[in-house]
Amino acid sequence: MDLRKFKNLVANFFAQEQFSDALRVTISTLLPVSILFYNGLPQIAIAVGLGAMSMSFTDAPGTISEKLRSFVVSLVLFAVIPLVVSISLISPWITAAVIVSFTFLLSLLNIYGNRFSFISTSSIILMIFMLGLRPANVFSFTSFLLAGGVWYALISLIQARLWPFRSAQHAIGECMRATANFVDAKAPFYDPAIAIKDCYDAIIIRHAQVSEKQEHMRNILLKNDVAMRSKNRRGQSYLKVASGIIDLYEQITAIHYDYEWVRETLRATGALELTVLMIRLTAQDLNAVSENLLSNKPPRQSLSFLNKMEQMQIQLHHIIDKESEINQEILKRLKLNINEVFVQVQNIKTVLLSRELEMNDSDIQPEYKRFFSRQEFSLQQLNAHLNIHSPIFRFSLRLAIACLFAFGITFIFPLGNYSYWILLTIVVIMKPGFSLTKTRNMQRLKGTLVGIAAGLILLAVVKIFVLQLGLSMIFLLGFFAFNKSNYTVSVVFITTMVILLLDIQSNHHTMFIYERILDTVIGCVIALSASYVFPVWEANKIHNIIKEVLEVNIEYLENLIYRFSGQKINATAYKLSRKNVFIKLANLSTAIQNMLLEPQKRRYEVYDLNHFQMLVHQLYGTIASFFITTTESLHDEDQLSLAKQAIANLNDCIHTLNHPNKNNLTDTNIAGMPSAMLYTSEHDFSNHQVKLLLNITVELQKQFKAGR
Repeated sequence: MDLRKFKNLVANFFAQEQFSDALRVTISTLLPVSILFYNGLPQIAIAVGLGAMSMSFTDAPGTISEKLRSFVVSLVLFAVIPLVVSISLISPWITAAVIVSFTFLLSLLNIYGNRFSFISTSSIILMIFMLGLRPANVFSFTSFLLAGGVWYALISLIQARLWPFRSAQHAIGECMRATANFVDAKAPFYDPAIAIKDCYDAIIIRHAQVSEKQEHMRNILLKNDVAMRSKNRRGQSYLKVASGIIDLYEQITAIHYDYEWVRETLRATGALELTVLMIRLTAQDLNAVSENLLSNKPPRQSLSFLNKMEQMQIQLHHIIDKESEINQEILKRLKLNINEVFVQVQNIKTVLLSRELEMNDSDIQPEYKRFFSRQEFSLQQLNAHLNIHSPIFRFSLRLAIACLFAFGITFIFPLGNYSYWILLTIVVIMKPGFSLTKTRNMQRLKGTLVGIAAGLILLAVVKIFVLQLGLSMIFLLGFFAFNKSNYTVSVVFITTMVILLLDIQSNHHTMFIYERILDTVIGCVIALSASYVFPVWEANKIHNIIKEVLEVNIEYLENLIYRFSGQKINATAYKLSRKNVFIKLANLSTAIQNMLLEPQKRRYEVYDLNHFQMLVHQLYGTIASFFITTTESLHDEDQLSLAKQAIANLNDCIHTLNHPNKNNLTDTNIAGMPSAMLYTSEHDFSNHQVKLLLNITVELQKQFKAGR
């Protein structure tokens, strides 16, 4: 990386929401603490700082009403927890009962989504801090703790009111960057030196990342009442851009061919190398737009980029003129597809620059309220999870047992003044899934060891109290800046900060460092060991996820049936089916990656799952190609028949999945469908694609028939 790129990377980081949020949290926490310490009120400073920090952990992007609801719930819990924990300290048996009860009940809040999972974790952490702090006057301490929480909540709500589009803009930028990475991953498909399987492996991972960002973007933008007002030009512009990004993603996915055939046919033309360059250049342009948006800068129309793209298109045009009629048709369609992606990126930039609603989109807009799920809060939801089959119930029970065991160790063995670090380590590491717990475990260990090493180096070099305190504040800022994006780095920062502060507090005694290492190791061992208690193995979910993937592709195909039969497609139904395919394919990819971190005996045959993934991605890409390249008025009985047969094949796959001992799949013969189908017209290309679609479903049939 050259110096200029590094400077841009650093500048963009400091300009993004992630850093500005970290700066807000750090200032919100340190400002009242510093003032109170300066005025000789250390106990009040600790209470206010703890309240502000605890509240910051519950603060997730969202609407003002969502933030307000989570803050109110948090304040109620923050009022109850210190009082109950302090009362329980009269007996270790009562303390143990409180730890188990609170940990279990608070963990059940995960039922109500991510926002309440943050409240759950923050509340449990507050409970653990109360075990370590043991304030002399709990009522006074709780009052100031709540004051700190209210202080932070007010700052967050004021910011949300003053800058209502801030989170939406960031979510759009993140989604755009993930889409740019996906575009870049499309280029190797046209490089004969790279195996097709490797290309699909990369594209499947990128798809999961894009799907996650799209879902976050939808939830942030569509729930924003200000943005959804038809008269709010900025909000409507962002809505158009978000819709354009998702349509762009479908456009990219729809550039789907029999890649082996395309590589072999065009290998000697020079067009493949040019195609790779054009795709990568488009990805760079889209990535530049995302970086500008994330840095709160207007996108720039680069003349050098436009000139490069124009020159490449001219070169490709010259190649097309020299080729045979068959190759010309292939290259023309390829050029058209790349140009459509390029134009759509330019349209997105135009909207961001002018705030005008000029996106190339249908006049008929979908019913946006159907594209996100409103979180319900009811006792019925809670009651539905109060059984051993619920993954969240199992996690709550597992975490409560682990915390009880850790408390027992700290009670029986004298592990120092900071033994509650063991409980803290367990709470921040343990997650509902085994794979995520295992990953966080390694991240925690690495981050702690690196942070301790960094802290020891700083203690040896920096002897001045004021410098140590200043560095501690910087490291706290670093912790908040990376807490959600890179857990290992955030642990490095917080560990270094803790070492510097405890060194000041302990008057330069280093015994606490060994305590930190020991407590972290013990906590990690307990957390990982507890993952085997009431586990929820990813492999047990694979069956249902595969079934869901097939079902949403059938739903998506049914929209194509409407098109082949000459009927007009409902925009909402079509885009909902598209969204469902995106999400289920991403769920499958995530489940397989998580399963690979689980014990070997718990895994499915990975090769077969990867092959299934590749086939369903080919299936989606082929279906998408029809929505991109055909018109609303299309009516073709032959293609309609083949599409219906494809649906029948997928239904057969589901039947075999549900009844693995019954071998009653229907074989499908495709007359005259060679692996390298040649075409000389758009109609021939359409026939080729629909037969390719049918071929993919036949391959899926064979895989399920073989008992895979």
